[in-house]
Amino acid sequence: MIERYGIEWPDVTSDSTIELACYRLGGTRDHDAAYHLSNAIKLLWPEPIYMWSYWTERLVRAWCSHDWLTIWGASSTGKSTSLGLISLAHWLSAPFCTTMTICSTTKDALRKRIWCEVLKFYSYLKDAPGRYYPGRTAIIFPQVADGIDTSGEFREDAPEIRESRSGIFGVAVQRGSLHESFSNLIGVHNTYNALLLDEMQSVREAAVEAVSNLQGGDEFKFVGMGNPSSRLDLLGRYSRPKSGRWEDINDTMDGWETERGYCVFLDGRKSPAIIEPHGEIRYPFLLKQRDIDTRAKWFGENSHKFWSQTIGFIPPDDISNVLFTETFIIHHGMDKAAYWDGSYELVAGVDWSFTEGGDRCVLLPARVGHENGVMVIEFLEPHLIDIEVSASEPTSFITARKVMNKCVELGIKPAFVGCDTSATQGPQTDILEQVWGVGGIVRVGFGGRASSRRIESDNKLAYEVYANRMTELWYQLYNLGRTRQVRGVGADLSFELVSRKLLDTAVTRGRTNPLLQLEPKGAMRLRTDKSPDIADAAVIATEVAIERLGLYVHGMNVTAGVGDYMAMANEYNLNEAEEYATDMEEAYGTVAG
Repeated sequence: MIERYGIEWPDVTSDSTIELACYRLGGTRDHDAAYHLSNAIKLLWPEPIYMWSYWTERLVRAWCSHDWLTIWGASSTGKSTSLGLISLAHWLSAPFCTTMTICSTTKDALRKRIWCEVLKFYSYLKDAPGRYYPGRTAIIFPQVADGIDTSGEFREDAPEIRESRSGIFGVAVQRGSLHESFSNLIGVHNTYNALLLDEMQSVREAAVEAVSNLQGGDEFKFVGMGNPSSRLDLLGRYSRPKSGRWEDINDTMDGWETERGYCVFLDGRKSPAIIEPHGEIRYPFLLKQRDIDTRAKWFGENSHKFWSQTIGFIPPDDISNVLFTETFIIHHGMDKAAYWDGSYELVAGVDWSFTEGGDRCVLLPARVGHENGVMVIEFLEPHLIDIEVSASEPTSFITARKVMNKCVELGIKPAFVGCDTSATQGPQTDILEQVWGVGGIVRVGFGGRASSRRIESDNKLAYEVYANRMTELWYQLYNLGRTRQVRGVGADLSFELVSRKLLDTAVTRGRTNPLLQLEPKGAMRLRTDKSPDIADAAVIATEVAIERLGLYVHGMNVTAGVGDYMAMANEYNLNEAEEYATDMEEAYGTVAG
């Protein structure tokens, strides 16, 4: 027998098996679980198979210390490699009773990123338990009568493989509906269960909904990782600091406690290839200083891409001159759900597209009703309408019919549908009315001068404040958000809102009071490779609510039941007979003497 860590082991037991067993035991008398897991990894995949760094040490310790982890990091920080290796070692500690589910956005992304790393390290091992089944994208330990079998060879369709819950399963979480995504996830209960989610910032809620199906047994672990982009996407929401205040974290920290566990921050500026002696030679695959310098020149140090991809942290709100910020959206509860006083009406905004491969055609439904006595608008999930080309029917008619069918399915009346009629998109709205057999669709043009609506906050007409109609429409949504009358802003809509810049006032120089102006849609597309189609659909839906349902900026909206006291004050003060007879200084006792 071999005596190690105060435990006796059979003579044939390998050093790596001893370390894995001690890790599975949760540690030994003198060492914790992270010590044994680290030793097991170094024994199974010695350098140069895997180059150990201080980042690996941090990830192993976080894995062992927390059952719920999120990981923020720049690109080229080895997140997929290190977590693929750790997850494989975790499974090897009890392969006959462990379910490890590894998710990414698509099958292609899964195979190219983290699954590729898992297979690379699995293939290196001799006589490893289980077997790789490409058709299942899985490494499966056969489920046999006595529960353990390491010698048998089983076909993929054999019951021992088909019905096994023990293995490492690769799952693609498509960006479809939550139902479609959820149906792709494995819902099993084993002794030990773990879910690893790669590219967490780009997947839907279904991946985390699967947690409830995987929980059970003696242990459950969750790890979500990616390049942080937004506080409102999946990675951002589950990395929210425990205090609930985003201002409590910053890019000088290594990590922080979250509401469920812990978030590890791998700062690209602190890459082992930069701070460790001979780091560039030892870690040629990690982010290097010259990489950072190049990206800074290409994208700018204050760009969203530089912060997300090179630093690995959500960019601060003040790095660019924009109308919306994530802090604004979160602070004013725009990302929250509405709690209705009673019934509500459904409206929708449609941003058209005409050509295959062009802008997306987006239909964005929204609810409009009262919350605590104040009218609010709550956006729902956007519907992306596929653009089809047919030899038998014009694309414009196919698209119009799809929009009509979706509106009918959702229960949205034609009079509560608004469509973009800018430039050449007006005829497309004509076609929608023709296909639907009704009129009265709200036509919303983004071009031309702002309207003559009165802007209460400025006591001016819209064309005296905004340079064009598009800017006015976006500010309508902004002003409603400011008075907490907007709900349901999700990650996709939020990203587009915060990405559109305000132009420098120099574009209207020569005016005593320069007009506010947002960058054109084409300019934003060139700058960000994104078109604000969902956001445009949102401001169209907002315009429908204003025109058809009387939605308006409800004063300061400080408490329920106060009502629009600003409008009331204006009404009284415009009537000379009702004007106050006492000025402010006299009323508050500030007049000298």
